[in-house]
Amino acid sequence: MPVLIFFLVFIFTFWSNPSLSPKLSPDSYGYWSVAENFGIQNMDAAIRPWIFPLFIKFCMLISQDNWQITLSLLQIIFHSLITTLLFSLFKNYKLSNKISFIFSLIIGLNPNLQVYTTYVLADLMLAIFTTLSWFFILKINDDVGWNYNLIFFASLSCAFCILTKLVGLYMIVPLLTSILLVKGYSPRYLKISIIMCIINYSIYFCWKGYQYYQNPNPKLTKTSIVTGGINWTAIKSGYVDYGIGSLLHNRLIDNGKIDKARSLKLNYTYTMDESPEFVDVFMSVRGDMVVANDQEFAKKVLQAMPIKILFLSMAKWHSFFTKRCFFPNQNSFPGMPNMMRDLYTKFYSYLYRPFLLIFLIFAAIFLYRNNYKNLLFTSFGLLLYASVVVAIGSGHSGEFIRYRVWVEYIMWFIALIPIGMIIETMLVRFNLYKKANY
Repeated sequence: MPVLIFFLVFIFTFWSNPSLSPKLSPDSYGYWSVAENFGIQNMDAAIRPWIFPLFIKFCMLISQDNWQITLSLLQIIFHSLITTLLFSLFKNYKLSNKISFIFSLIIGLNPNLQVYTTYVLADLMLAIFTTLSWFFILKINDDVGWNYNLIFFASLSCAFCILTKLVGLYMIVPLLTSILLVKGYSPRYLKISIIMCIINYSIYFCWKGYQYYQNPNPKLTKTSIVTGGINWTAIKSGYVDYGIGSLLHNRLIDNGKIDKARSLKLNYTYTMDESPEFVDVFMSVRGDMVVANDQEFAKKVLQAMPIKILFLSMAKWHSFFTKRCFFPNQNSFPGMPNMMRDLYTKFYSYLYRPFLLIFLIFAAIFLYRNNYKNLLFTSFGLLLYASVVVAIGSGHSGEFIRYRVWVEYIMWFIALIPIGMIIETMLVRFNLYKKANY
């Protein structure tokens, strides 16, 4: 069965882009730039950790001319392997082969994950390392004692998350918290927490030291990327003039967008879709990362309304779970009947909205009431961490669909597993009823 799942997911994902020609975005060229020269003194080297560029470099060593195809192929393999791992995890929670098979395919054929398997972006790799971290923590919590091999692999996976994208910088916190809540406090827990933190951050600090040695004063840092979320949350909420005198404010004046920016206000909706007016203002400076992430603008906003900007950022938090997903383009799946394509699109559209949020709320209640503490704390701790980081760090809620790929595997596993458990219980009762009556 695991081999069949791997094969089906691999074939379907390959079918979504048979040429294996990956998609590129502005961020893709940044990773590409670092891969060609790790010592380069430019903005890309200053803000992009080295794991994904190293992966690109590895693909270049395999085939300099066709490295992009190699990258797509390897990412499809990784995606198929993770789906197979989730199948085994469904089985660990006493789901039958059939239900585990169906649920694994629902995750493996997910269009959002399909899209990012052939994208030159670090998002899928981050999702893979995060899922592995989550998997190892679940195993640690399941053991009566302390398995140091699992502890090492969990810590290393977390470290690789940081070195893939810095949004994973504090991901170790919800994971250690879940261990504490499941296994309880003890001197051994404290010792293991320290060991895990050392492993988690040691490689990161080595990389930061190398980065500083290469370029002590970069124009753009990862901190300034975070300030971009503050800037654009303030602007979309109508507080653009709090940044008066800053580089970003002046650029909006030069671009003739300041009056439109002043007219903006934050509208609270279920999906928090951005208004066309905000998108127009946002796109007018989006190409210049130094301006878009102007630290002076962010400092002025934080000085004027430090608490309010946090609440404004969190106003869009719920849309992390209400946004739908990207779908492969019309050139994907050559030969697929239109009816099948429409069914595929509609199935996942409705699965994401309205059912995803409903499933997650139900899962939290179900796991709590049935004392699945390990699955509850480990999974929802990560989902909470990821959603809050994305909500605060992203000024444009349209980016949530991409950034949610980070926890897509975990999110759908936790959304589906209570349904599987209920189906299994109903089948057992039905079979007992049949035996009693026949």
